Amino acid sequence: MMGDRAACTKPAVIFVVLACFLFPLLRLLILVRDFTVEILYYQQLDFYDAYFQKLSWAQIFRFQHGEHRLGVGGILQAIVLDASSWRNSAVSYSIVTVLLLAALSVLFLKRRMSGRLEIIDGALPILFLTSNQYETIVIAPSLAAQALPLLLISVFPLILFVQRRSLCYLSLSVLAFLSIFTGYGYVIGMVLVPILLLILIRSICFGPKSEAWYSLAALGAVGLAFFDFARNLEWVTSVACFTFPHQPIFEYLIFIALMPAKFIGFSYLLMPRLALIVGFMLLGLTSYVLWARIRTYWRSGESLSLAIVLLIMFALTFDGLTAVGRVCLGLYASGSPRYMTLMIPLFGGLFLHFALAGKRRGAALAGLMGVLAVGGYMPIRLSARASLADQVRFEQEWHDCYLRTESVSKCYETVQGVLHPDPTGTHLEEKLQFLKAHHLNLYAP
Repeated sequence: MMGDRAACTKPAVIFVVLACFLFPLLRLLILVRDFTVEILYYQQLDFYDAYFQKLSWAQIFRFQHGEHRLGVGGILQAIVLDASSWRNSAVSYSIVTVLLLAALSVLFLKRRMSGRLEIIDGALPILFLTSNQYETIVIAPSLAAQALPLLLISVFPLILFVQRRSLCYLSLSVLAFLSIFTGYGYVIGMVLVPILLLILIRSICFGPKSEAWYSLAALGAVGLAFFDFARNLEWVTSVACFTFPHQPIFEYLIFIALMPAKFIGFSYLLMPRLALIVGFMLLGLTSYVLWARIRTYWRSGESLSLAIVLLIMFALTFDGLTAVGRVCLGLYASGSPRYMTLMIPLFGGLFLHFALAGKRRGAALAGLMGVLAVGGYMPIRLSARASLADQVRFEQEWHDCYLRTESVSKCYETVQGVLHPDPTGTHLEEKLQFLKAHHLNLYAP
């Protein structure tokens, strides 16, 4: 009887999970179709130097943009640009594809651990394909900064389950090297250090000794990767107001709490008190889950707990670094859509913790992660997002102005807003003329 019931419900489960993939994915595809403007904006004009200068793949891999390098994301973006006449829309569709692959990676891990597909698994695509990250996708699309690091951190937990431990740590070391060089993937390397130390200490205390040697070798590989990453790296601050330590110092903690609150739709700009309450509740819950999973790993050596710790620590570390670098802009800066992509692992880790807890209450809480994430989809109409609509309108005005006048100075006079804060330093006129001469981007046929 139960077997028949399971057979009857399985198609319904598949349908629900597929629907949870389809609707957010369709929304992102509409976002790209309707809100992508073919003009290079702000940061693109800086890191596209790697493509304007026609650098080799090896040079693109090491190319510095801000505090990070382009890495694998820069190379993949070069391939996409060459195949699409440098169209922003092609890069945006590639980012959506990467987000989809990240969601499928975590879903594969969840199904492997539970042995079946469940209705609550529909929460994962809702988390990973949220339109709350629209700035990553359409405003100044870059595969390197957030999208590829999200995919990389989503793949890391799968590596932890490789049975052949030598292959596991070899794969981990290689992926760590690629991650450290790819956008904010260097945060993955930062998190791997304490995790590998935890593995090392536990292996020394409880065995097996081979695990200690493998983790020690991986630690060395991560250290060498950071040494290579730091060579010729210039210290830059992305905002002029940066100071350390910021005063009052407690605003760091508030900023950290507000970022995950914004992911589920609680904006400090619109509802400051509620956003603070929700943010600190999430921070408390996350801290509890992190401590519980570290304790479970120490007692049992369970790879699942280590995977959840990795996901949550990555998001919290990125959250903390963002607070250090951006809190001077004001607490409202915690809600920037560009930060939301790398908040996804936090909620992904919470989902796995509850979904695989083996309790009905845990399953309900796992499903709740998806329900809460729906808050990040508000308002339903993408055009009702004022910040998105205003930004796209500005870029379209710049696009039309330059095609009409082909004069940067005239467009700076007539269009409200700047395409880049330093048009002379970034050689804006020359770059736009390069695009015209080669029929690229806004001049693509």
